[in-house]
Amino acid sequence: MFFSFFGFTIFFILLFLSVFWFFFGFYYFFLFFYFCLFFGFYCLLIFLFTFILYFVLFFYLNFSF
Repeated sequence: MFFSFFGFTIFFILLFLSVFWFFFGFYYFFLFFYFCLFFGFYCLLIFLFTFILYFVLFFYLNFSF
């Protein structure tokens, strides 16, 4: 009895989530995707900037002293 109730609860939760994702998921997924694309581009720029900065400082400190 307990397991069947548990299974029905999981089934209804999954059904609710699938319906929720069907109606709202596409919109929020594209919103999240574009946010990740935008934010990831800025993270990549910051990472490249810091990497170039460390590279230049490393060579400057190595060859100046």
